[in-house]
Amino acid sequence: MTITITPKKDRRRELTHEEMVVETNSKGQQLCRPKYGFRWSIHTPHATEGWTTCLYLDCERRIKAMWNAHYASK
Repeated sequence: MTITITPKKDRRRELTHEEMVVETNSKGQQLCRPKYGFRWSIHTPHATEGWTTCLYLDCERRIKAMWNAHYASK
């Protein structure tokens, strides 16, 4: 068994969670799932190119229900 010791300076660093785009509607709004964890989100494009604004952040079931009710392209 090996023991990994985390350097003191790295103990307080924030974890980053890359998000994967699951679906995009005609307005460019995106349904995203996290690469790790369970917090799904809905993003809308920002006025600045390449930026998005997170509208909702919640569990998969609630976010998918909101996406299907209000944001999904029909």
